[in-house]
Amino acid sequence: MSTRTRKLLAQAENWCDAEYGRRSHLAREIGAAPQAVTNWFKGRNSPTSEQALAILEFLKKQKS
Repeated sequence: MSTRTRKLLAQAENWCDAEYGRRSHLAREIGAAPQAVTNWFKGRNSPTSEQALAILEFLKKQKS
């Protein structure tokens, strides 16, 4: 997993950990399974390029 992807996932994980249940919210918003999000955060798998873009767009929207 690239450094940039790890940084993006760290930002997403920080957002998710801010409140209980947010991983499932992130998963729904980007069209991924909740287990996939957990696997990304644990370093088991990497998101596809489309999923990474969706995460980036989601995080930008949350900051607005």
